[in-house]
Amino acid sequence: MLTTMRDYVIGLDVGTGGCKAVAVDGKGSVLSEGSSTYAIMSSRPTWAEQDLHAVVDGAIASVRECLKDLDEPPRALCLDGALHSVLAVDEHGEPLTAALIWADSRSTNQALALKRLADSHALYLRTGCPAHPMFPLAKIIWLRESDPEIFKRAARFVSIKEYLVYLLTREWLADESVASGSGLFNLQTFDWDDDALARAEIGCERLSSIVAAKTEHPGLDVEMARRLGIPAETRLILGPSDSACSNIGAGALAANVFVAMIGSSGAVRTFSHRPLLDSLERTWCYVLDRSNFIVGGAINNAGLVLRWFADNFLGSGKENTYETLIAEAGLANPGASGLVFLPFLTGERSPGWNPQARGVLFGLSLHHHQRHVARAILESVAYRLRSVLEALEEIAGPAKEIRASGGFLRSPLWVQIVSDVLGRPIAIPSTVNTSALGAALFGWHVVGDTKSLRDMERLLPACPVVQSRAAEHAIYSRAFKIYSDLYNELGDSFAEISRFQSDTSDSSL
Repeated sequence: MLTTMRDYVIGLDVGTGGCKAVAVDGKGSVLSEGSSTYAIMSSRPTWAEQDLHAVVDGAIASVRECLKDLDEPPRALCLDGALHSVLAVDEHGEPLTAALIWADSRSTNQALALKRLADSHALYLRTGCPAHPMFPLAKIIWLRESDPEIFKRAARFVSIKEYLVYLLTREWLADESVASGSGLFNLQTFDWDDDALARAEIGCERLSSIVAAKTEHPGLDVEMARRLGIPAETRLILGPSDSACSNIGAGALAANVFVAMIGSSGAVRTFSHRPLLDSLERTWCYVLDRSNFIVGGAINNAGLVLRWFADNFLGSGKENTYETLIAEAGLANPGASGLVFLPFLTGERSPGWNPQARGVLFGLSLHHHQRHVARAILESVAYRLRSVLEALEEIAGPAKEIRASGGFLRSPLWVQIVSDVLGRPIAIPSTVNTSALGAALFGWHVVGDTKSLRDMERLLPACPVVQSRAAEHAIYSRAFKIYSDLYNELGDSFAEISRFQSDTSDSSL
């Protein structure tokens, strides 16, 4: 049945594992949805890339699916994009490289070199980004040092979202929100940071023009509009990052309302009216707009760890492997029968920022089964969120409320584990697709000309709450200490195994 309501905005979330599109009316109701998936390519142990064509095709497919039951075009299309990606393009806008995403840690040596600089902390205080291979600053330096010919040919270095915006508008535009997650953006001047550019040995002309996330483009490229299935006159709102939109869609717009997110990666985040930075550099600080900053910490290894285990160890011929593993995890007791997992398959971000960290399965014995490993994976991600939460509360103050976000909302078991590990109640939003919903609400904030983004909260329903259980929290607190001690004690061994993997890897396998 076709929906006859014309006045709606499409929010398009260009994420790591795929794209999601939602059509939302002026009352906050979701009229239609669309989604797509695409792969992360990893030809070497520390590499994580995405094919631009797959991402663009995924964005188009998601919008077209979203439109299939709607008989009128949208009032506007608002984008969000995953942080920390970068690719090189030539003077004609053609990609010279695949897109290096947040999980790519090939620039570990370059990040460590940045960290050793005398002014490394000053760079963090200006950009909000610790020295780490996640950030495009280190990735660009890696490209300059490892492939100088491509570096020389590159007319620009852009994110996946910027590339999509270019296809839609034929302009190179970077919204302040995504730009602030690059390590190249100055939180005080709201422009590219001169010292960071000098470290990368590039000028600002090799980056996109910075604009506010509220920026509207009056129309779309005719061919891209045709492929999307919407009129070329459709208003495009650049929108902010996926992390900012995730908080918006979860209803976490007030200060000290935190979001605990688990998707392919994970994070704990909150909004602030001023930049909040940590003397120990355990957290990051990005931009929503000039009055709102998002502060928090992210983890590399969340849903992608369970996906990795399902794809590689569950066996062929089984359906719904991801769901099967979660169901098996439910058969094991809290604490996974004494099995502790360190989930660092792609290094680690907050709060330790150790790109050389690697996965560890600790305590394994003959009585352990697949269900215990699956449970230990779910618990390990929750432990990492607890590490981030503790650091974030030190600089932002205690959380008044914690709301969930991301794909783990599909698993009541995983939500309960996170609540039990944190020892906090967790509010559950009305949709799993909080980033796409947040993008649509941000779009309404722009086209509806509301005075404050917080006005969008009234469009969101009240959230049911999952309560933490005292007995389970006690078990997890004991396991969390083992987990934390193990992580801290393995620092030298992480560095050594990282070097060993680099020296002995076989990229042909």
